[in-house]
Amino acid sequence: MRFALIVAVLVVAALAAMWLSAGRQIVSLADDLAMVRVAALPAGPFVYSPSTLNVGDQMLETTAPGATTSDISLDIDTSRRVFLRSGDQTFPLGRRTDTPDNSGRPTILFVPEAGDDVTFGVTRSVLAWPTPFDFNFMTGRAPSWRRYVYYTLTWRKQNGDTLDLVWRYEQWFYNGDGWQSPTMTQEGATGLVRVSIARR
Repeated sequence: MRFALIVAVLVVAALAAMWLSAGRQIVSLADDLAMVRVAALPAGPFVYSPSTLNVGDQMLETTAPGATTSDISLDIDTSRRVFLRSGDQTFPLGRRTDTPDNSGRPTILFVPEAGDDVTFGVTRSVLAWPTPFDFNFMTGRAPSWRRYVYYTLTWRKQNGDTLDLVWRYEQWFYNGDGWQSPTMTQEGATGLVRVSIARR
């Protein structure tokens, strides 16, 4: 009986140590299996600049994980059609609705083409990982838990071609204040994590 109890304590201690040391990776793996649907958000209006894409009221940074520059950009042809470019692939988004800024500001406002099916939603991790060793020297407060939040923009053309953009943010939990608004971090895991163009 005593041996079984010792074994149980050791197993629990090992699991706790693993959760503390690799919780972020475990949560990331679990996200590949299942996530919690949070909300469907308005899919538009759309405003693009080289570092951000605004979808409705949500501003999304176009940097990749590790604060590196992503490979997406927007091109505009002579008929004011807007295309997303990723590597050697392009995807038609819609039509530009503003005029170029004379000051050189690279902001682009655009709307989907007629017949496009555009959805924008938020999901989050089922699990969260503990952060008991985090400390903020400025405020003295630090989150006790963290989890991932994902924003997914899916753009489907009438011919079946589909663009998927997925952003991963972090959400922090503070004792007494609950879960806070999702944010980008400097730890290399957040950013535009997927750009997928599927042709029919």
